[in-house]
Formats: sequence, C-alpha cells, structure tokens
Amino acid sequence: MKKTRHEGDEGTVAFWLLMKALYKDE
Repeated sequence: MKKTRHEGDEGTVAFWLLMKALYKDE
C-alpha cells in the first residue's frame, strides 16, 4: 500500500483501525 497525503486520509486510517479491531475481535 502506498502512503499518500489526501483529504480524509485520517478518516480512512480510523476506518481501517476500526476494521482491524473488528477483525481481531473475531
């Protein structure tokens, strides 16, 4: 994955963190 600075990047990171947490929970 390429790390690029884009508007809403922080939101995307938070979303992925949430997804990761949900995946880890299962």
